[in-house]
Amino acid sequence: MFHKGFQDYKTIFGFYGDVIKRNGAFSRANRLMKYARSYMLISRLIKYMSMIISFIETSAVLIILSSVLLVLVPVFLVTVGVFSLFSLIQFRTFGRELAPILNGSEKVMFIFSSRGWGSKRSSFLRGMSRDFKDQGYTVFVVSRPLFKDGVNAAAKIEDGLWMIKLNYFYIIKRKFLKNFDKTKLIYIS
Repeated sequence: MFHKGFQDYKTIFGFYGDVIKRNGAFSRANRLMKYARSYMLISRLIKYMSMIISFIETSAVLIILSSVLLVLVPVFLVTVGVFSLFSLIQFRTFGRELAPILNGSEKVMFIFSSRGWGSKRSSFLRGMSRDFKDQGYTVFVVSRPLFKDGVNAAAKIEDGLWMIKLNYFYIIKRKFLKNFDKTKLIYIS
């Protein structure tokens, strides 16, 4: 077999590349790679077995999480049920007051608040709603958070300014705003 001399290479990199390829360690590594490629099935089997073993190890975590969920779901459902019951009771008392308030208003505004009325970041919302109230609007601040503001359904903040929960807003919309004059309604979100 003909081996090139150093003069037969165009660059030094080609020369050293050929020296490395002729080395015994490189040829052994090359044969090992050919062997590994021919047995790719074995390497895939090892990969899938390791995935199964890791799933079995994490199944203990799954059991713990599922037991926690089994406890938390009923607690959440009972909490939502209690809040719904309080909202229903408060709806019966507030519903009688709401029809005269809406019918006596020239302009009704619903302002959506994602943080709630009492949040530190809601100072702009409080100022804006009071400004609209001073301009003659009846303002309802629709608060999204369920456990903030200490209100289940609706609360009167000042004359002409009310805070209602988001779930209660949909009850108001279905019961009172269906036949209400749409030109008097303004929604800000």
